[in-house]
Amino acid sequence: MENFSTRLNRRSFGGALVGLVTLVFMLLWSNNWLGLTNDGWFFFYAHQLLDGKLPYRDFSLVIPPLHIMEVAAVMWAFGERLLAVHLFGVVQRVALAVIVFRWLTGIYGRRAAAVASITMVVLASGDIADTVCFYHHDAAFWAVVAGWAASVVVQR
Repeated sequence: MENFSTRLNRRSFGGALVGLVTLVFMLLWSNNWLGLTNDGWFFFYAHQLLDGKLPYRDFSLVIPPLHIMEVAAVMWAFGERLLAVHLFGVVQRVALAVIVFRWLTGIYGRRAAAVASITMVVLASGDIADTVCFYHHDAAFWAVVAGWAASVVVQR
């Protein structure tokens, strides 16, 4: 029978491997990060927010403001570089894959959890019209984080 330390090391290794595979996949598709249909608007909206203007009062915002606040926070922390926002989106997707892997290993085996979490990111990242840091990925990310956190609390 495996002890707790061995199981934890295997889950940690599996999580790191899933994160690495997800990162490699995201970097292979880096030429699709431009998302010229939407990306410039979100960057512009975040810039407006950093300039002290308020959405819905000072400028029109066609989406809920959480994504714009997130982009503004990244711009505030790392400067007004579109690459910083894109790298944040990559980090967010890698974190999403690792969280889903960790969550699923409590229910299924490590292999099934790895395949499911990597497949999730590949399918969610398949639309070349979307940018890597996009509001529907924020919605999925925060919903999964909340579900995983609730699952951890319930298990304890």
